[in-house]
Amino acid sequence: MNIIPYPKKISESSTEIKYRAIKEKPAVGDARVEKAIGKLPYSPSGAELEINISGNSGEGYKLRLEENRVRIDAQSAAGAFYAVQTLRQIFENKRVFCAEIEDGPDFAVRGFY
Repeated sequence: MNIIPYPKKISESSTEIKYRAIKEKPAVGDARVEKAIGKLPYSPSGAELEINISGNSGEGYKLRLEENRVRIDAQSAAGAFYAVQTLRQIFENKRVFCAEIEDGPDFAVRGFY
């Protein structure tokens, strides 16, 4: 699976997903996340997308790809945004397998030198 930056944990199965698109664009109450969802491929026969945001802090997320469903569990809206960005990259691959992906930042505060 080609993803940049590469997530901390990926558990792939040998089952290929049926759809590389979503069938509905759920409202999550965050404009940035909804704009990112709008850039995902859409198909009336695509996978269901479910997004659960559990809080207001942290950028970690868990992304589950099932045969006909995608589930995102994020610590915050920022985590959901990054999960959607990962999903966009996954859908660009020619073959996509069911998987569970976990990712988050290594440090609580981002910085640069």
